[in-house]
Amino acid sequence: MTSRSTALETIRQNGTSAVEAMREKTEIVGVLKKQDWGRASDVSKFKPGTWMALASIVQATGCAMHQLDVLGGQAYLNIHFWTDKMNVDPTLADLSQKRLSWNILRDMEAEVDKNIQRGWNEEARDIYKQAQWHKAKLLDYGVPDKSDDIVWAYLTQITRQMPGGGTPVIEECKIVDLDTVASPKNPARRFPGETARSRSLRRCASRAFPAILTPTVIAAEQTLLAHRREVEEAEVLPSQTVVEGTVLVGTGEPQAVVEDDPDVKKKARGAYFATIKACGVDDEKRRQWQAKAGFPASTTEWTVAHFDDARSRLTKGLAERTLSLLGPDKVEELALDVIGKATPATADEWMAVKAAAVAQQEQKLDELKGNGESFEDEGSI
Repeated sequence: MTSRSTALETIRQNGTSAVEAMREKTEIVGVLKKQDWGRASDVSKFKPGTWMALASIVQATGCAMHQLDVLGGQAYLNIHFWTDKMNVDPTLADLSQKRLSWNILRDMEAEVDKNIQRGWNEEARDIYKQAQWHKAKLLDYGVPDKSDDIVWAYLTQITRQMPGGGTPVIEECKIVDLDTVASPKNPARRFPGETARSRSLRRCASRAFPAILTPTVIAAEQTLLAHRREVEEAEVLPSQTVVEGTVLVGTGEPQAVVEDDPDVKKKARGAYFATIKACGVDDEKRRQWQAKAGFPASTTEWTVAHFDDARSRLTKGLAERTLSLLGPDKVEELALDVIGKATPATADEWMAVKAAAVAQQEQKLDELKGNGESFEDEGSI
């Protein structure tokens, strides 16, 4: 086959794939339009391009219909998407969501006073501890002391049981203060509770399990957002209309993209480059790997989720290579000796185990040479 024939065949194959993808997307749109999205969805505002953008999310993420919601004419991956993703991970130990409110705290303190009058019993101690915890979180996240109809704050906590020991707790709080939400078209004004709860979970899940928020998911969400900006500009409000509770902010649920907290982003970037250094990767190879993995060309364009996802992939790759070279038993033996636990968790720990294995091999070769024994080169690790 000539080079020209090969090129034509490639074009035909690519064209066929594109046609099939478009056909599938059109079929997805048909299914989406038949769904009962509820009275609050305002799907009547959707234009044809919006439906196609939503179908792109379904194609890219493989999400089911129950994992999508539409509020006030804006679509987003809902709580079920994130909980379903997390529930298949064996390291998920606990997931909880609590509403934070100064009025709830005052009710708890009043209940404590009633119990104290009846005697300082176990029930009073438990409520007192809960009230102290609640007050600490209100202060930590700066929840305004306003009516519960005005301020909605949800705290999400995720606990993981790591294979090597330890149970890290990741938490995120989302605050919606209606006094700062100017436009009645903003879903945060119409559905403040759902907005605070879903965004809190999304951010916490993407921090606890960064592999969920892949570049594919991010790109799919941004596709929908970008389309809304073009054809439904009146429906998208500036990000500053919602007060952000803390740290990691996602890219599309269900309003315009909100910037990452600069301090959190700086920390995530530092952790990523520390992992790059631990893996012994130079700048040229780093850029090649980033391009191959589908990340933006410059890390200045990255979000916290990008840095966390890249670090997770690098660590996972290093772990897989080390395990394949040494075997699980050898890794556990060396890890206990070198880092004091059976399973390495970070790139530094995996590199320490690998370095110990290299040192052992070199010592073994030196001993063989010293004894005048003949041996075959065992290769490098």
